[in-house]
Amino acid sequence: MRVNLGLLLLLAISLWACKEEAKTPAENAPIEPKQGISLTNSMAANERKEVVIPEGYQQINWGDLADVKFEPRYFEQAKDSLLFPTFGPAVKVFEGEKVAISGFVIPVTYDRYVLSAYPFSQCFFCGNAGPESVMELKIADLENVLFHTDEFRTFVGDFKLNDSNIDQLNYILDGASAL
Repeated sequence: MRVNLGLLLLLAISLWACKEEAKTPAENAPIEPKQGISLTNSMAANERKEVVIPEGYQQINWGDLADVKFEPRYFEQAKDSLLFPTFGPAVKVFEGEKVAISGFVIPVTYDRYVLSAYPFSQCFFCGNAGPESVMELKIADLENVLFHTDEFRTFVGDFKLNDSNIDQLNYILDGASAL
């Protein structure tokens, strides 16, 4: 039996990151800004800079997206029960709106990114948060784009809700661009 050593090493590192205790300082936590046009954004606490939200975009935060309930539902495509979202009115008001949101970037593939309310070691994919704490980023222009794991960024785009496509997350930021 032939084993791919690189794949095993990547798996071991991923498992270690998921098991690592939460050690993120409070200053690196996602910022819940007041309604306004600017907020602090950083890749690291010591590299803070001011980010200006473009006119026409509404600043939202992860607390705004918490009005959702999940219940198991059988999906024939997956041949398994998956959590099906029922979005509340506080989340539905953002459907189709131009929004700005800050969070931690989680690269999935070279062209697929997720934004999380929490760093990788505490995120939904490690089992430490709910599906309402992640958002799929449909990057508008992928040329020359490279985000790093746990890079704290603000993105703008069109907010979409997904309650039927099991290949996508429940929240999607379509046409996303980083500020």
